[in-house]
Amino acid sequence: MRRSNLTLTAIVAIVLSAACGSSPTSNPSPNTSSAGSPTASAKAGTLDPCLLVTMQEASALAGITFGAGVEKTIATNNQQCMYTSQSSFTFTVGVIQASSPAEAQSSMQAAIASIESQTDFAVNVIQLPTFADGGVEVQGGASGASVGGIYAIHGSVAFGFVAFGINHSVPTNAAMLPTATVMLGRLP
Repeated sequence: MRRSNLTLTAIVAIVLSAACGSSPTSNPSPNTSSAGSPTASAKAGTLDPCLLVTMQEASALAGITFGAGVEKTIATNNQQCMYTSQSSFTFTVGVIQASSPAEAQSSMQAAIASIESQTDFAVNVIQLPTFADGGVEVQGGASGASVGGIYAIHGSVAFGFVAFGINHSVPTNAAMLPTATVMLGRLP
């Protein structure tokens, strides 16, 4: 199981950062935003991923209680919010504000490729052509490790979330779609 934990840590670190090919440009900090009525308000010109899927929403979807999200700036246009638990479960929300829809598509494909290349098991990718401006669901698992997520495009914004679990299953694709729909509704 040690290998699985290392693999999950590596995946979480690169899932959306691979889309821009950069390392984090700032230290992670907990997001302590109010969860009352989240909006995707601009924060230094970027969307706040911890407001696109709140701690309460991530906890409800995963069936695990998460603490405050840790926000990372991967690049000027690439933000992540990571929710973790002590039970080897990580839920990462990402948003990339690209310069064009084609760049957003490329960023989404890079994130999916990162998941596929960093897991020790097959990952199924299912197209969602009618969700947003196109999206995909990813799901896979073996030997107690599992991954599931949704990535999509909205104009020139690539957005999504991915859940990784060790000895804890991730939500089904059907369960994740309502959260992705809420996330889409919070984008400008």
